[in-house]
Amino acid sequence: MNENNQNDQWPSQDQQAQQNAPAPGMQPYGTPPQGAPNPYGAPPAYGMPPYGEDTSVMTTKDWIVTYLILMIPCVGWIMPFVWAFGSGNVNRRNWARAVLILVAIGAVLSLIFWIVFFVIIGAAVDSWYSNPWVW
Repeated sequence: MNENNQNDQWPSQDQQAQQNAPAPGMQPYGTPPQGAPNPYGAPPAYGMPPYGEDTSVMTTKDWIVTYLILMIPCVGWIMPFVWAFGSGNVNRRNWARAVLILVAIGAVLSLIFWIVFFVIIGAAVDSWYSNPWVW
């Protein structure tokens, strides 16, 4: 196969660019004509954090320090609120929010458990003292 046949068979890069170019007076696909309003509005954010937020990945050392801070009495109850509602690392903020949600769920379930427990104990004690054969 000689070189002339290859050139005839495959278009050059210039020929490909001409084939892919829009017709005269037309814009490339997906762009509105010049001067026309953008029908799509502003570009979507796709979950990107606002400018200036700390989105760096927390290292193992950062997580160890976080857990050590949580082990300090009283501070361990306050810091999740500071991290969840403050402006710090996004990863730590989301983690602190998740921790607070789980603590709230645990508190509600614990409250329900203790109410049921004391109702059962109260019913047992009441039935014990109301039985005349026990005394």
